[in-house]
Amino acid sequence: MLLLISILVVGLFSLAGRAHGAGENAGWPSWARTASTVIFAFGFGGANYLLFGIWWLALAGGALSAFGLATGHGRFYGMQGANLKDPNPEWIERRLVMWWYPGDISKPLYSYVCMAVKGAIIGAAVFPFGLLLILLWPICYDIGFHFWRDSAQAERMSGACAGLVLSLALISCLPSDLGLVLASPLFSGSLLHGRDALCNEKAAAFALLEKFSSPAFLQNALQSGV
Repeated sequence: MLLLISILVVGLFSLAGRAHGAGENAGWPSWARTASTVIFAFGFGGANYLLFGIWWLALAGGALSAFGLATGHGRFYGMQGANLKDPNPEWIERRLVMWWYPGDISKPLYSYVCMAVKGAIIGAAVFPFGLLLILLWPICYDIGFHFWRDSAQAERMSGACAGLVLSLALISCLPSDLGLVLASPLFSGSLLHGRDALCNEKAAAFALLEKFSSPAFLQNALQSGV
C-alpha cells in the first residue's frame, strides 16, 4: 500500500515536471504549466503542514516550491555553463548566484550550482528531506542531456525525484507503528499478514531479550567462561 502510494506520487510529479517544461508546441495544453505549478505548491505545502503543523509556514513553503519550479533556467539547463549568447541572466543567476560565484560561468560547474540552488528552493518546504534535491536536480539534468540531448527526460526525472523526496517526507509523518504496518504488506502480500508478522517479530524479540537477561542464563554463561 505504501509502495503504491509512493509510486503514484512519484509518477504524478514526474508528469508535472514534464508538463511544466513542455509548451504548446510539444502538444501539451496551455494550462499544463499552471497545473504543474499548482501540484508542486499543494504537494510541498501539504507535506510541510504535516511535518511542522504551522499553517502559514505551509503556505510559505508551498509558494516557495512553486516559485522555485517556475523560476527560469533556460540559460544554464543544458549543463554546459551559462549560454553567453543569451544576454539576460535568469532570476536564480541574477539574484542568488552571480554575485558570489567565483568561477567561470561558461563552465559546466556553473550549471550545477544554479540547478542545485533551484533544487534547494523547491525542496526547502520539506526540510531536511528536500536537501536531496540539491544533488538530484542537477544530476537529473546532467543525465538527461548526456544521454538524450534533450530536456524532456531531464524534466521527467527531476519531477520524479521531487515526488520521491515528497514521499519520504510524508512517510516520516506516519506514526512508527502505522508506518511499519503499512510497509509490511510490501513484502508479505497483505495488510493483515503484515500486521501479524510485525506482532510476531516483536514477541520473538521480547522472548529473546528475556532469555538472555534471565539469571539462569547469566549464571550458566559465567560458569562456562563466556
